[in-house]
Amino acid sequence: MLAGLLADVAALYGVLAQAEALRLDLLARARGAAPVVVDLDGRPAVTSLLASATFSKGSGMTSRTTISPEAAADRLAIRELVDAYAHCADRRDAKGQMALFTTDTRFLVFMDAKAAEPTQELHGRESLAPVFDNLNTYAATMHFNGQSTVLLDGDRATGESYCLAHHLSVGEDGQRTMMIASIRYLDEFVKQDGQWLFAERRLMVNWTENRPSTP
Repeated sequence: MLAGLLADVAALYGVLAQAEALRLDLLARARGAAPVVVDLDGRPAVTSLLASATFSKGSGMTSRTTISPEAAADRLAIRELVDAYAHCADRRDAKGQMALFTTDTRFLVFMDAKAAEPTQELHGRESLAPVFDNLNTYAATMHFNGQSTVLLDGDRATGESYCLAHHLSVGEDGQRTMMIASIRYLDEFVKQDGQWLFAERRLMVNWTENRPSTP
């Protein structure tokens, strides 16, 4: 039994080591450096699984090919843009959040992801201020980003990302309530002056849950 457990641990270590190799390889490619090769028990690690994946809209991973350092850097920058949006939201940095969008951006909110028309539609960066400021009505929030896909097309790109957004409210009587929203973001990105920005963001709410919260 102990031998079997040790074998499982060794196998898990190998998987984690290969995952780290993939991460280092992607970072190296994004920076224009040579691919990273890690030797595991005398065997060369596969170094380009993540970096070589390409996606097509609606079909997920479809093929693998060599990705250029420029494309890897663009994908990394877009992911950092998506994460910066969540970071600014939870830090109540409305100005920082607005700066992630183009001046002529479009922001659409679908409180029902199946609806044909948006619940709210905003045009222009400045129109986003009251929406982002509304987060101040909550005692705390946490936007937890999940999986995402990106399709590059020169200086433009489209993407889809998942998020679980937690919103904590505390009433005057001290009662705590947690609202969780399952969100999909459908994005259009544009690269301006070397920086990726949101040209359009569609916030699609799949479902919400409200429940009492205890510390």
